[in-house]
Amino acid sequence: RERLTSMYIRLHTLSAHTGIIRDVDVSGNYAITGSADKTAKIWSLHNGSLQSSLEGHTAKICAVCIGAHYAVTGAEDGSVNVWSVPNGSLSRTVQASEGPVLHLVTSHYYFVTGSRQNDFARVWSA
Repeated sequence: RERLTSMYIRLHTLSAHTGIIRDVDVSGNYAITGSADKTAKIWSLHNGSLQSSLEGHTAKICAVCIGAHYAVTGAEDGSVNVWSVPNGSLSRTVQASEGPVLHLVTSHYYFVTGSRQNDFARVWSA
């Protein structure tokens, strides 16, 4: 185990949440973290600095996903927020499910949500 971990070098510690981190995603030079503190954070992978604090959910964040130009966050109340990257301005909110949004995936033009309340996934225009 020591040999495996010695192959990797820790570059940064991303620390700004007041609750546990429930999901993480990376795209290009940015990372996003989503937390039980009802916020998400956009980070620079280059230097580890906090780029934006995304505040707007009223429930704990369960899932996050980041793309080149926007990020998506899903919460326990079924809401999904779409944010601009890297400035973090809220673009829109949709009610994606009656239950927690547990899975998010993005592409250039779409995002897909999944919830344990449904036996299907939903595709949304970005």
